[in-house]
Amino acid sequence: MMTPETIKRNSENFKKQLSNFIDFSEGKALMLDNSDWLLDLKYVDFLRNIGVHFSVNRMLTFLNALNPVWRIKASPSSSSTIC
Repeated sequence: MMTPETIKRNSENFKKQLSNFIDFSEGKALMLDNSDWLLDLKYVDFLRNIGVHFSVNRMLTFLNALNPVWRIKASPSSSSTIC
């Protein structure tokens, strides 16, 4: 998992690249950082400490069990889709 410094540097580079297409001046467009609210929830810490022990497929299985309204199906190509 990337360090906060690496994530910040990547974010700055993404914004620089996007500024070729999107006007960020004077609040015309905003690029927000999910960590602004995820860090308060300790979600990133949870993913770093616990999430490394589970595959994405396993996490999607948990999601499907917790919320039966969503139906996650595996396609023949082994990718998952949420319906």
